[in-house]
Amino acid sequence: MKVLQEHPEVVLRPDTFSTHAVNWGPKPDSIRTMADALNLPPSALVFMDDSPFELAHVEEELPDVATVPPTGDPADLARRLLSHGWFDVLELTDADQRPPELYRARHRRQEFETEQASSHAFLHGLGLCVRVARAGEYDLGRVAQLSARTDQFNLKAERLDLARTARMDADPGFAVLVCSVSDRFGDEGLVGALWVERSTAVHGG
Repeated sequence: MKVLQEHPEVVLRPDTFSTHAVNWGPKPDSIRTMADALNLPPSALVFMDDSPFELAHVEEELPDVATVPPTGDPADLARRLLSHGWFDVLELTDADQRPPELYRARHRRQEFETEQASSHAFLHGLGLCVRVARAGEYDLGRVAQLSARTDQFNLKAERLDLARTARMDADPGFAVLVCSVSDRFGDEGLVGALWVERSTAVHGG
């Protein structure tokens, strides 16, 4: 940590990282720990290591984790890491551009939960603030992203893309609402959406 904080040639400083596991333990165990801390499935992770043994160990124990051997010219590492499209998205939303901040807040939230005597005490101590409002023009990309990614609470199991969401937002017969959440640890931003047909029931995602 001292090197990350003080070395003049280090580009990545401590606040660049959402979480870390610096130890002598097995790499698969560290990856599981970090995935739990970030509330991410192993399939969302990419692992690069210069040891064929470590790569094979991770592939054996965590087959859903993508592995990348950093062979060849070191100047080519970034291109190699990005070449498979793991980090590609069609559109960058506000949530996409601040993942370290969001993941650090989620990690602190998990630590806080383990310190509480009950789930009631945990929820009370969070100081949750939930806001529901009409979607703005710049929210529609994130709303469509939620529809594409979310299965839980997707009441009709429909995928509403950006074009359809924009048409519904412009149609007086519909309303597109967004739900944002914040607590003592930070602002999670837009985490839910409602596509409302005014003459019928409400469907959420």
